[in-house]
Amino acid sequence: MAMSPEDVTRLRTGPLQASAMATLRLLRDFLGVTFKVKNDHDGGEIGGDTVLLSCLGSGYKNVARRAT
Repeated sequence: MAMSPEDVTRLRTGPLQASAMATLRLLRDFLGVTFKVKNDHDGGEIGGDTVLLSCLGSGYKNVARRAT
């Protein structure tokens, strides 16, 4: 999500652990990508408490990739 094109991406996941929050902070520090975290008590089709993550991609491009 963080390295995707400059477009909004969303992900629904279960409750975030401390290690997941630390990873989101590292992504913010290295790539400058901030995530919007929203609790979703409905849970959609999954049921139960879930979390919606959304971010605007950094637009990373692999310049080492060979062009065809």
